Amino acid sequence: MIQEPPPLLRLRRDSPIAVSLACTLWFLGACTDVEASDPFMLGPDTPVVLVLIDTLRADRLSCYGYELETSPYLDELASRSYVFEANSTQCNSTFPSITSIFTGVYPKTHGNYLSVPIQGLASQGKGLQNTAERFHQRDYYTVAVTSHPSWAIEQDVDAILWRGWDRLSHLGDPIPIEERPIHARAENTNERMFALLDEYDRQASDQPLFLWAHYFDPHTNLSGNLYDPPQDIRNEYFDHHFEALGLSEYADTLRPMDPTTRNEWIHHKGPSELKETLSLAAGRAGYDAEILACDRGINELFERLETSGVLDEALIIVMSDHGENMEEFTDSRQAHPFTHARLYDGVSHTPLIIHMPGQTEGRRIDSITQNIDVLPTLLQLFDHPMDDRVEGRSLVPLMRGSQTSIHDTVFMESTVGRENAIRSEELKLIEGWRPGQVELYDWRNDPGELENLADSMPEGSVPALLEALEEFRPETRVGLRFAPMDEPYDVDIVAYMPGAQIAKIEGLPESTLSEDRQSFRWSGSIGPQGLEVSLQPQTFAPNQEVRWSLRHTGREDLQDAVWLGRTPVSQTPAIPIYDLIPKLAPKQPRYVVDDDMQAGTTRVVVDHPGAQSIECEVRYTLPRNYRNFEVLETEGFQERHPPLAYHHRADAFGVDRASLTLGLTHPRTPRYILLRVDGRWPEPSELLFNKKGVNTKVLRFLFPSLPHDFRLPPYMAVTPPPVSELPPGTICIWQESGGGGGEIDAGGVSSEMARQLSAIGYLGDAEAQVPGAAPAQSDE
Repeated sequence: MIQEPPPLLRLRRDSPIAVSLACTLWFLGACTDVEASDPFMLGPDTPVVLVLIDTLRADRLSCYGYELETSPYLDELASRSYVFEANSTQCNSTFPSITSIFTGVYPKTHGNYLSVPIQGLASQGKGLQNTAERFHQRDYYTVAVTSHPSWAIEQDVDAILWRGWDRLSHLGDPIPIEERPIHARAENTNERMFALLDEYDRQASDQPLFLWAHYFDPHTNLSGNLYDPPQDIRNEYFDHHFEALGLSEYADTLRPMDPTTRNEWIHHKGPSELKETLSLAAGRAGYDAEILACDRGINELFERLETSGVLDEALIIVMSDHGENMEEFTDSRQAHPFTHARLYDGVSHTPLIIHMPGQTEGRRIDSITQNIDVLPTLLQLFDHPMDDRVEGRSLVPLMRGSQTSIHDTVFMESTVGRENAIRSEELKLIEGWRPGQVELYDWRNDPGELENLADSMPEGSVPALLEALEEFRPETRVGLRFAPMDEPYDVDIVAYMPGAQIAKIEGLPESTLSEDRQSFRWSGSIGPQGLEVSLQPQTFAPNQEVRWSLRHTGREDLQDAVWLGRTPVSQTPAIPIYDLIPKLAPKQPRYVVDDDMQAGTTRVVVDHPGAQSIECEVRYTLPRNYRNFEVLETEGFQERHPPLAYHHRADAFGVDRASLTLGLTHPRTPRYILLRVDGRWPEPSELLFNKKGVNTKVLRFLFPSLPHDFRLPPYMAVTPPPVSELPPGTICIWQESGGGGGEIDAGGVSSEMARQLSAIGYLGDAEAQVPGAAPAQSDE
């Protein structure tokens, strides 16, 4: 236990005397010479240490008012630092949020909405520079040590976040992929970090140091949604949380168990009516213990930096990418505990602590700030040229006391659904979780956001915030690029967007839109100039479902003639929907599907000599609490994972023939039956579905909404290649989310990468995301 820190000076927006006094005290403490230069202008050799703690919500730190002592070292650091009490993240997902921190722009500007960086999928932030690049150009030795288990799979050299580092250490080989979550603890992160600091001491100590230390501890272990703090502090907060929820009688039973055994007991032996509450108590206790372990690791890091002579001279920044839901689950809020879905303050309110070199007095700043303010703050502190592209604002005026606020509003985005949020000095508005749903909170007086004021605020409050949010909202465009052929060709195109309206169309007349503006329909001829068409949906989510239907008179191979981004549709996760015609039934089909709705069985037979891999998936179109599928018969197929409640996957490798018969507990529920052979959809001319053949003259498919099994969603085909790179007669469909800075290609996930991502639990049952991820489906 540390001693109680001295009282902090509190900067109030309405107290200029306090501002002046605090600035004077700090100035005297920081400078030995009264005539010294501006304390807010740092020398070009000042070390910079950026500590970023994954999934840390502000109100779980003691220095942010938490009733338990979870962060004794950070509390002491905060007592002599600037503590920004009303700071917000820009995104509820790790990689977009951190990309925003290092570029100083919103996700809608850098264009990255991927939760994990994956080689071949993303190129974000065109034209932007990240913080490491800026300091590297000024002869800093830049070091990054990250601890996210999925970042070790492959380094995405196109991602802006990985540029500018002299030394970049991910958690990876030789650690087996399944063990990486265990090695994401602070002690293991420090082991890698200290090795690089030793290298810095030996080889580069004549250069100033820029260090990014990324700690993962408060995050769950991904696969089991569990917290696994070190054993010596595992139960540090256990009794408190069980008593707080009235569960003390279960404490003696659960306390001796490790987190996995504890979780199994709760779900299989505990009272059914208390499972959620028991899980909540155990999770809260584990989360707090993880913070304590991380705090201990940060203390060890700073002790190590002291031995290099870096610590006392360094500018230190401590922050988080986003928080975590810890509240009780209610249907109205849909904020599931131990996830970072939604934009409530448990997720969006993040800590920000800045310690200036030599600073001895702490001050608290309660004006609204945001994570993207860190980069412009560094630019001003080091007298680097300001960048007009940066959307954050420097915090120096708040630290200096020359201004009492720098923002009227700040914004937050969600990578799940169309949700966005805006915070003013008094109110916070969340909009878009469901179409038309608006939530408004007095966040200063109702930090738990329990009372929705949307219907009770004075006239004008909600419209003003909604208008500002609408101006901010990321624009999304869905485009079609038609490559010409030697001879003109005719096309029939239909795009249907359930739940979204098309606000604007470019390249074709408005008459191509349906009356309800949910459909785009056009029939016409493509000449030697080709054609460009773009649709701008209104309130369009990144994971919005889009259904397509295309006819093409110039090419027979529609599965190769239609591309999603840079990838033929047959190699992407889009789901085909075949037209079925009895007279087209092949005499000797290679792929046979019998889906008997009456008997409640689905049978799939694949006869393809020489195939290296055969994959089959059966899933309900909408997930419900259905029971698992029952395997009635199988030949060659093997389950890759235990089946989910609404989803069955089976694979066969190196066999000429494979068959699978499933029994369904809900036979009349619509379902998709998906096939792929060697990573591609089956040839439609060789498919027999319920004794019917497939129409090869039309291609129908859809981008489904975000898969509920947490796979990478198939909407990620957005990068249109130049017309010169498209084969003649190609129809390229692309999507642009945000401001156009991001490029994503749905064909970039290899089978091995998907396996590794699935092994650590990040994508759930993820293997369907390899090229050719969605073979055959019938809507009959």
